[in-house]
Amino acid sequence: VCPNEDCKAVNFSVTPISAEGVTCSSCGKILHKIDFVESIEPRSGFVTEREAKEVPLSKQEKNYKSEDYYIGNKESRTIDKFEFKFNGIKILVESTTNDSLLVKSSNFFYVCPVCGFAYASDETISGDNEANKKIKNGAHLIKTVGKHESLFSQSRCSCQELKKYTLHHVFNTDVAKISFQCNTSDYDTMVSTMYSILYAMADTLNIERRDIKACLSPKLLGNELSYSIIIYDSVPGGAGHSRRLVTSDGKMLYQIFQAALRRVDTCKCTPSCYSCLRSYDNQKIHDNLDRKKAAMFLQQFIGKIDILHDKFV
Repeated sequence: VCPNEDCKAVNFSVTPISAEGVTCSSCGKILHKIDFVESIEPRSGFVTEREAKEVPLSKQEKNYKSEDYYIGNKESRTIDKFEFKFNGIKILVESTTNDSLLVKSSNFFYVCPVCGFAYASDETISGDNEANKKIKNGAHLIKTVGKHESLFSQSRCSCQELKKYTLHHVFNTDVAKISFQCNTSDYDTMVSTMYSILYAMADTLNIERRDIKACLSPKLLGNELSYSIIIYDSVPGGAGHSRRLVTSDGKMLYQIFQAALRRVDTCKCTPSCYSCLRSYDNQKIHDNLDRKKAAMFLQQFIGKIDILHDKFV
C-alpha cells in the first residue's frame, strides 16, 4: 500500500523489490521493500487437516475475504480506443484483451516455510491500519507457535516459526476502461457510478451479472486522486462482454450512461438499496453507495455526442 497519504494505491510486483525500489503505479512515489507484504499464489489449492472436525450446524459468519484490483499487463492487446465528448466533457474509452486483474485476500495468513501449514489471521491488509503499521515497523512478520502436524508425515513438523503472507490470484481477461476528463476524485461518487454502469450494462446487453465485474483504477494527478472505471469479464480468458461497451460512434456507451442514470434517478431510496446499487457482492461498501451522487455525476454527460478522433491501435 503506497505510504503517500493522498494516494494509498495498492501496488503489485512479481519480482523481489530491489534496493532502488519501484515507482508507485498511481502517484510515482518510490516504494521500498518495507512498503510491501510478501504474497503466495496457491496454484495447487489447499489441503485440510487429516482428522476433519465435525462441521457445526450454526449459521456461518459472513466475512469479506478478497478484493479485486486492476494491475494491467504489458502483453495485453488493445482492441479499440476512442475519444469522445459527451455534452462537452471528454471521455476516453478503451477495450483490451489479455489484460490482468489481481484478486487479493483481505486478511493475512501465517505459513510454515517447511511443510506449508497455515492459518488465517484476523488482521487485515487494507489501508493504513494497525496491521500495516506493525509491518512497516518490522513487527509480527514472524509468529512463534508450537509444533504442528505435517502434511507429509504422521509426525509433527520441527519448524515452530510461521511467516506472515497474504494470498493472491492473477487472471487475464477482457477489459473496458472508461476515463473521464472531469472531477473524479470523490470515491463514493465514483464507486456508486461504477455500479450503476455495471448493472445497466448487464441489463441493457442481456449479460448475466456474474459474468462481468468492475473496479476503480486510481491515478494521482497533481494533488488529487482521479479514478477510472474498469469493466472486466469475470471469466479467465474473457468472453467478449466488456468489449461490447466500446464502439466507434460512442452510442453504446451513451446508451449505458442513460440506462445507468434512469436506474439511480428513478429509485426512491436513501442513499441506496438493492433495487439500484446494492448487491450481495458489494456488501462491504454499502455505506459508500449513494444513488444521488451517481445521478449527479452521470447527468453531466447527457447531451450531444462528439467523436474527437479514433485512437484505434
